[in-house]
Amino acid sequence: MKTKIIRVLRRALSGALIRALPAFLAALWVQHGSAGEAAEFWRASAGWWASDNTYLDGALQQKIPAYQSLVHIEVDNALITETSYRFYPAGDASRYYGEGKLGEDRGIELVTVMQMEVIDSNGTAVTIAVTPAATAQPPAMTTTPLAPTMALQRTVDPESGRENYHTVITMPTPDRRYTAMFGIRTGLENADVEAGDLRALALYAGRRIAASEVETLRAHFRATNRVGAVVTGDETGEATTEMLD
Repeated sequence: MKTKIIRVLRRALSGALIRALPAFLAALWVQHGSAGEAAEFWRASAGWWASDNTYLDGALQQKIPAYQSLVHIEVDNALITETSYRFYPAGDASRYYGEGKLGEDRGIELVTVMQMEVIDSNGTAVTIAVTPAATAQPPAMTTTPLAPTMALQRTVDPESGRENYHTVITMPTPDRRYTAMFGIRTGLENADVEAGDLRALALYAGRRIAASEVETLRAHFRATNRVGAVVTGDETGEATTEMLD
């Protein structure tokens, strides 16, 4: 009887180890760099970044001429956590994220936290959690490193199952990080659009900063955009708004 129990336990443990192996190997890769050049992307991305941004519509007309971001990327074994602070001036973004709580002359700060899990030795990462859920992109996003300094992100629209965002990230030097995010039509929005039509384009020109610079820059970006409220996620992942004055 004892021998049979031992055999059953061995089989169960073996199955659990096999199921855990991909994440275990991915964690080893992140820590020790054992999987080639593309694996360097996440380690190169880690740290703080500040960027100047612009947002264009599908006809490449400016919708938000200028706004700013602070981004922190943390690599913890196979878990990647990206915390983004975006500072928008008064306009469409502040009205949308502020849900009518702000005056027409006030901007808004949006804080999002996205967690990704590295799933293979090439550094491919899938999004596992995004907060606040009501204001962030859909969670079905995959990031594929293409080189030590470049990656492609693809986001899938949950309703149609079609890709609706393609984002290219490139780091030509260790202290510069540029991002181009293409909003893509699925073709199901209305009869006037086709799949693959450009819906929007956001450009981010980032530079690496020290942690000691973050609070000074945050205060500066708030002042520049006359930020009147900060939107974050609560314990349940829902959006919550803090009025600043």
